[in-house]
Amino acid sequence: MACRGPYRIAPTRLGIWYGKRMARLPVATALLLVLVAACADPLDQAPPAAPVSSPPPESTVAAAPPAPEPVATPSSPPPRIKAAPEPAKGPRCATLPPEECGHWEPASIERWRVAMTGYTSAVTRANQRPIGFGSSARALADYLNQVHNRLHPWFTERFLASLDRPPKDPRLEIAIGPDGRNAPGVVAGLEIAISPDGRIARMGVVRSSGALAFDAAALESFARAAPFGATPEETRSADRNLWVHWELHRDGVYGCSVMNTRPFMLTQ
Repeated sequence: MACRGPYRIAPTRLGIWYGKRMARLPVATALLLVLVAACADPLDQAPPAAPVSSPPPESTVAAAPPAPEPVATPSSPPPRIKAAPEPAKGPRCATLPPEECGHWEPASIERWRVAMTGYTSAVTRANQRPIGFGSSARALADYLNQVHNRLHPWFTERFLASLDRPPKDPRLEIAIGPDGRNAPGVVAGLEIAISPDGRIARMGVVRSSGALAFDAAALESFARAAPFGATPEETRSADRNLWVHWELHRDGVYGCSVMNTRPFMLTQ
């Protein structure tokens, strides 16, 4: 017979109970009670002691030293950036030494008064013929560049550069411009006849700039730049001269550029 619990009857109580009541019970009942007492509930016994865990062994690896605290260092000033140089005002002198850049002797208005106020253009619609292509056009373009190379130091690098420097000529107030440098509307248009040997045969103003001093300076620049060298044979008109209309601008971007020229071939 298997013992099935729980039966919580202590042996001491069973002994007292035996002593007082055993004589009154039948034999079978007394044997059953003895068996029950033998199968007492193990919960009345003391529980087993829990195993004591031993502490883990100490590690023999040395701990890493703490990281050093950053040392405050005085902040270095940011690098100084050099400012870009201001662009030079007015046209730059690429062909003249610095001491000659902007050096200009004022032109005499009286010397050029007739060429400015009483000039009659020799170029008309009736006396023109088309300029040929091919070698004639190339020869003409090369010669106009040659003229420009002699004219540029006088008009752009001397006269225009002088307008940006004191003292200011009150006669050229219209050519100073609102910003003191450029007056885009100030343009002098000249008509020039260049002889076969490169000298100026005839010259006058066909479009005034509005300032006689500016027109006179344009004429004076051409006079000082001449002679320009012999003209190509295929560029000469019936009178053996090379005729061209040339615009001279106050704006230094255009100045005396070849893009502002218009050559002509005259029949008479």
